[in-house]
Amino acid sequence: MNEEDAGFCENCGNILNFEKSTNPESNIINSTHCPFCGQKVSMNTVNCEYCGKKVDLSKKDSHTVVIILGYVFSILIAIIGLIISIYLLTRDSSRDKKHGTIILIITIINMALGAIMGYMGLIF
Repeated sequence: MNEEDAGFCENCGNILNFEKSTNPESNIINSTHCPFCGQKVSMNTVNCEYCGKKVDLSKKDSHTVVIILGYVFSILIAIIGLIISIYLLTRDSSRDKKHGTIILIITIINMALGAIMGYMGLIF
């Protein structure tokens, strides 16, 4: 159930009223903070009732293993690092996008250095 001063429905994200609530001190017992606006939201909410963005906490994806593998492969096997970086860039999480960008840059630098060394005959 939405709070009385909620601006958006916590289930569907639709606008409930036109004034945006800025009350961070809501009395929600099982709560967390919205990753977008920082307001307290219920643990079982799908959309933040303050900013309306989807915060489905029930299926929090963690791509930590993929990120670690991306860094390793960006150095060892560049083509796999490239694939992993593209995968991470297509995820919704800003954390995944950030690491995807870094892995992509490392992969491109690694490929360029490999091409230069191969051209100069430094790699046998």
